[in-house]
Amino acid sequence: MQVGDTAQLAAWFCDEDDPKQLQKWRKKDCRKHMEASAEMHGVLLGKIEFYELEPGEGQAGHPPEDRSGTDWKLLVAEAKVIGHRAPENQVTFIQDLDPKDLTTLRNITRTAYTRYQPASLTYLSDEACDEIIEGLSCDVIEAMIAEAYHATKH
Repeated sequence: MQVGDTAQLAAWFCDEDDPKQLQKWRKKDCRKHMEASAEMHGVLLGKIEFYELEPGEGQAGHPPEDRSGTDWKLLVAEAKVIGHRAPENQVTFIQDLDPKDLTTLRNITRTAYTRYQPASLTYLSDEACDEIIEGLSCDVIEAMIAEAYHATKH
């Protein structure tokens, strides 16, 4: 998976399914599976968005034939790949940064994340910011620091 790709996970639900099961899938199971997949692929995901498809709509296909029920919906979860994870136990770029520059980059990362994910109430921890920063190229990081420096001078 590359930055900009979309990760997807989908599951069929019908009127016979317990609404609590659907809520659990949305809030817990789906996120757990998407995070595990992202980790396996060495990437970081942005905010997870959900939408529903009717049978046969778009790429939905048809619901499973081995289950009874009507009013089938395919619940789809999507998230953009926003960066790459740094391999564990590897010397990383951020280890060589001046603490002031690292703080600046973390603040820029948080600002950009909330700008592009306004509905998200998620606060990015320092560790999450560091993972995103590690996935960026040196040119992008230099530009971010220069932009922040020039913004404080005006």
